[in-house]
Amino acid sequence: MDTFLFTSESVNEGHPDKLCDQVSDAILDACLEQDPDSKVACETCTKTNMVMVFGEITTKANVDYEKIVRTTCKNIGFTSPDVGLDADNCKVLVNIEQQSPDIAQGVHGHLTKKPEEIGAGDQGHMFGYATDETPELMPLTHVLATKLGAKLTEVRKNGTCAWLRPDGRFVIGGPHGEEGRLSLTLMVDGGPTVVVLFLEKTQLRCIVQVSYAIGVAEPLSVFVDTYKTGTIPDKDILVLIKENFDFRPGMMSINLDLKRGGNFRYQKTAAYGHFGRDDPDFTWETVKVLKPKA
Repeated sequence: MDTFLFTSESVNEGHPDKLCDQVSDAILDACLEQDPDSKVACETCTKTNMVMVFGEITTKANVDYEKIVRTTCKNIGFTSPDVGLDADNCKVLVNIEQQSPDIAQGVHGHLTKKPEEIGAGDQGHMFGYATDETPELMPLTHVLATKLGAKLTEVRKNGTCAWLRPDGRFVIGGPHGEEGRLSLTLMVDGGPTVVVLFLEKTQLRCIVQVSYAIGVAEPLSVFVDTYKTGTIPDKDILVLIKENFDFRPGMMSINLDLKRGGNFRYQKTAAYGHFGRDDPDFTWETVKVLKPKA
């Protein structure tokens, strides 16, 4: 039987890129909590003792951006220059403007379009993946690395390993070690690494890819590949998916209750994974069983 090694990494909440993700998502939560129709494109970057937020936000919410930045950094554990950032005294730069009127017109018609007419906010390709390796329907290495990272944060904050820094290390890291930028860490680095010896065997797995064009409601394409592990042909699975899921952005917002902010809902997604999480705020985690027609 063939075997192979596969590795996954997961960074902790104090990684500079993750810090940036959490700040931006905390601002998103604050905007949506007061105004569910907020349009938020908030970027964050950080370096030693400095955090900058910038971008385009159109909202009726009254949001203290600087306070959110400082509170988020403090809750992560950046409370001293010794760890590269002091939440109470660091420099916070804010440069927020409203959403471009051209984008607003093309995407949501300045809030006049019906939900089914709302277009994608940008062009992009989205990939979703699932496997039966774990109860979370995620790859085993991902699940183990993420849980190790979360445990490191737990023992740091409860004092068991008080010598750990916010990024889960004991050496210079965080914004002092390297700059951080929003969503840079697509392939994570610098965190717990898990190596698993896999026995080559058949496991159910599937990838779904959806493509969008800015301002267009319907996706340009939907693609499915089960890596020849499916019990019915991929083309039949694709038909089932299109019959049971509405991929128009405005309808996904309704069906998944995506306009609801507060309770750190989106900030929680910014560390330890958007998926494979047991949290009632993660409405997209509800599995919908699809059965082929007889």
